[in-house]
Amino acid sequence: MSIKKLLFIFCLFFSGMAFSQNVGINTDGSAPDNSALLDVKGTTKGVLVPRMTAAQRTAITNPATGLLVYQTDGTDGFYFNKGTSGSPNWQFLGALGPAGANGSNSLIKTSAAPIGNCPYGGSKIEAGIDANNNNVLDAGEINISITVYICNGAPGPTGATGATGATGATGATGAAGANGATGATGPTGNTGATGATGATGAAGANGATGATGPTGNTGATGATGATGAAGANGATGATGPTGPQGNTGSTGAAGATGATGATGAAGASIVNVLMATNQSAQIINSATSADLVFSANQTVTSGYGSFNGTTYTADGTNGAGTYLVTVSVYSTTVAPIALTMVVNGSNYAVAPGIGTSTASANGRSTLSQIVVLQNSGTIKMVGINTNGANSASTSIDNTTRFSIVKLN
Repeated sequence: MSIKKLLFIFCLFFSGMAFSQNVGINTDGSAPDNSALLDVKGTTKGVLVPRMTAAQRTAITNPATGLLVYQTDGTDGFYFNKGTSGSPNWQFLGALGPAGANGSNSLIKTSAAPIGNCPYGGSKIEAGIDANNNNVLDAGEINISITVYICNGAPGPTGATGATGATGATGATGAAGANGATGATGPTGNTGATGATGATGAAGANGATGATGPTGNTGATGATGATGAAGANGATGATGPTGPQGNTGSTGAAGATGATGATGAAGASIVNVLMATNQSAQIINSATSADLVFSANQTVTSGYGSFNGTTYTADGTNGAGTYLVTVSVYSTTVAPIALTMVVNGSNYAVAPGIGTSTASANGRSTLSQIVVLQNSGTIKMVGINTNGANSASTSIDNTTRFSIVKLN
């Protein structure tokens, strides 16, 4: 642009300011907006502010508050001075604000269901937000709108008893026990009837004839002596072979179907999406951690997600929602195994083990949490052996288990 044109534009600008409080630059001759000192209007061209590098921007001497430039390198874009000329504070237009504070944890509490809700027993599950962050679900924090009951079914009728099988052959008689000690001799009883006269023995030598004494009265019959103690039992004989199993009895006739009970109130929309246990012992070395494996009795509800033995992945279309996640681990060698719940790759909640730390003690760890997942979200459990000297081993009797319930 020539010096003459530049001088002409400045003259127009300052002459306009001399006769008006605002200036309009446009091609349609419209008046400037009353709220703007400078009103630039156009549909084919824009306003071009000074362009410079970050080093050039920070080298500006005493930049005025509100000074605007366009940075061409680094994080390019519009920057303005939010500070003062003596203490500049350059801000990038459109920068993200700081992250908000973490919200309170969700807690869940389980207890025995009242008979009025579950006639045959069951569990009452309550949940809510830990507003005071004391890790305890207090009465005032319970959200009764999502309280659910998981009830046991009524017992079925007892089937008819099958026919008794044939009796097996009698085992061999055991060896006779040793004879007991001979009891004490009782007093002499009354004289019995005279027996038949025996054969005459050989004549003995004649003894000296004694004086004949008077004949005494017959004495009273003495009481029968006490029975001697029983001898010790003989050793038990070997068990005879088991007889053949009897035929199974015929099934009894089915009882009449009872009247259908009244329909209960509609419960919350709850789906048991996963139940898995561990029937193979998993070893966790001392002072280490490992992803917990639940390799047995896996039940995954189709259409809600998948499970590979360690990680549950919510369905990519129907997986979003609120879940109740519960894990229970029983250590058979060293107590306890602490638990960490990992949601979407990040630690979500932890639970210490309950028990002692001796090499022979058993311990149990339980963790239950409300988790909100989006489609394709993931959940897994990590076990931590807090014993520094001994390895831990999970149980193999279905007491180590992992369950996930979708609440909505």
